Amino acid sequence: MNYIHYRGYEASVEYDVHDQIFVGRVLGMIGIISFHASTLHGLHEAFQRAVEDYVSDCTGQSESV
Repeated sequence: MNYIHYRGYEASVEYDVHDQIFVGRVLGMIGIISFHASTLHGLHEAFQRAVEDYVSDCTGQSESV
């Protein structure tokens, strides 16, 4: 399993052969925060968006990437 990091958050990354996409899941959360993309670049962008959305939901305000 591989891991990526952004703003202090860590996510596990796997490749789904059946759907031919990369799938990630943010670690250390009570709830599930997952994301996916068909390219590695897209996966990093999806991870950053997921973290930013999470932070925005927690703080009640919008933050830019």
